[in-house]
Amino acid sequence: MKPKPLSDLSGKELRKREILDAAFGVFTESGYRAATMLEIAGRARASKATLYSCFRNKRDLFEALLRSHVDRINLRLSLDFAQKADPYEILHDLAHSILTITTRPEWVALMRTVIAEAPRFPELREIMREFLNRDRLITFLKLCRKRGLMKFEDASETASMFDALIDSGWMPRSLFGLIPEVKQKRIPHYADFAARMFLKAVAPSGRLLVASRSKRSG
Repeated sequence: MKPKPLSDLSGKELRKREILDAAFGVFTESGYRAATMLEIAGRARASKATLYSCFRNKRDLFEALLRSHVDRINLRLSLDFAQKADPYEILHDLAHSILTITTRPEWVALMRTVIAEAPRFPELREIMREFLNRDRLITFLKLCRKRGLMKFEDASETASMFDALIDSGWMPRSLFGLIPEVKQKRIPHYADFAARMFLKAVAPSGRLLVASRSKRSG
């Protein structure tokens, strides 16, 4: 889901947004271990009472910061939608959403913080484990197999294959600063490539791929 425009935010929602913006700066500059709620409150020009009325502790604040990015990924994998929609469209939209978020400089900066601090702070691993959960994708794949739209043996391994196609090497290279910021205009093309290549591997025939191409060209 897209974040609300600033003009649509209530006073409390706007204050939370300001605190999250301040927390992003503190976490990415100081790291999770050294960051303090007091420093974040100071950066946000908020009282400690205001900060703690919005977030119970540092873990909750960091989780909210990650979620503010992850929640923008609309998986579109609910049961009803999966039964009706073209698998290509769902996979394309999923790939597009994930790439849009994970190639942003803000996300790369947060992931550098997580990688640096995770060995000492199990709570960060727990947060990322939740966000990297593929249960909804696995459920969608099983539904497609049941409908005869895909053919594979292990849904979890198949989901991992789709993840690998989406990754494209951009994320690890961005983390190490080996490539500049990924241009957003490249993402639709790669999302299309990932969806088509995945369906080519798992679809029992080429009909889905042909239909998807004709739909996009039309």
